[in-house]
Amino acid sequence: MTITQRRRSLAAALLTAAILLTGCSASSSDSAGSAAQPAGVQPADAQPAAADAPADAAEIITGTIWITAADPIDASRAATEAVLATGGRIEDRDEYASPDLAEAHATLTARIPVAKIDDVRETLATIGTVTQTQLASEDVGTAQRDLEARASSLRTSVERYETWLAAATTPKDLAELEESLSDRQTKLESIESELRAMADKVAMSTITLIIGGNGGPDSSKPETVGDALAVGWNGFVGFWSDTLLNLSVALPWLVLLALAGAATFVIMRRRQARARAAEAARPPARVAPAFVPAETPLPPESRR
Repeated sequence: MTITQRRRSLAAALLTAAILLTGCSASSSDSAGSAAQPAGVQPADAQPAAADAPADAAEIITGTIWITAADPIDASRAATEAVLATGGRIEDRDEYASPDLAEAHATLTARIPVAKIDDVRETLATIGTVTQTQLASEDVGTAQRDLEARASSLRTSVERYETWLAAATTPKDLAELEESLSDRQTKLESIESELRAMADKVAMSTITLIIGGNGGPDSSKPETVGDALAVGWNGFVGFWSDTLLNLSVALPWLVLLALAGAATFVIMRRRQARARAAEAARPPARVAPAFVPAETPLPPESRR
């Protein structure tokens, strides 16, 4: 083995040992984590000092607001405009329009900036009557800081592996470095996605708006005898109108069933007529004469 080959082998062995030692160090750093979120790439020894820095608390606010209004559909449109005016958005909408305003309702899933929840609630009070408000908060500051620390450690590790990958010369080292780098980049992208989703939930609260009717004039109780008679007559007419409508819908099926029943009845009658005709045309069966035993003559002794 020449001196050049020995030098190359020694350099490769030193590079492999450095990769293994640094990989173990990065793994322990990933698992332990830190609370720092550096603006750029910071050295590993700077992270513990940043972990002692105070961090703002992060809360996810969710809740439900119940509202009653004379016209729930119009109230739903007004509530949507109030949410959009604060910079929020409507993620889900479910509306049911009914001639009886007491049965109409709407349900909206709104994303509202946390600082604007009270403003939206005040606006909703002008649209209808806010009957109940239920809000809940969840502190996610610790989880957010842990994710930020893991992301910071992974960014540092990714940059180190990129540097080593640029200096690698052998195919084996290149393959090992690329695999390790890809694994860390995947983990980093996953954590960054979690951080973005958590930041969105912290900044924009999720509030469900349930809007119902308050019992309009159509659902009020009759106050006089004339009103009671009118309500009774309307109910009578409505019942028979619905019955006639249902019969009209079912009429084609009833006609089809009637035709099928008539055809079945005719077929059965024809079969019975054929059976009776065949029975009448059949010759009568001959009856064998009854067997009469002959009288046995008595012996002479008994005749005496």
